[in-house]
Amino acid sequence: MEITKLSPQGQVIIPQSLREAHQWKVVKNLLLLIWVMEFF
Repeated sequence: MEITKLSPQGQVIIPQSLREAHQWKVVKNLLLLIWVMEFF
């Protein structure tokens, strides 16, 4: 599992191996969907 980080400048850092696996290039926009699961 890869970890995505947030830089001090507020940029989302996507690991290179993940970008290469999906052939993602540098883009201006990225739609980010976050799935949160909470257990009570």
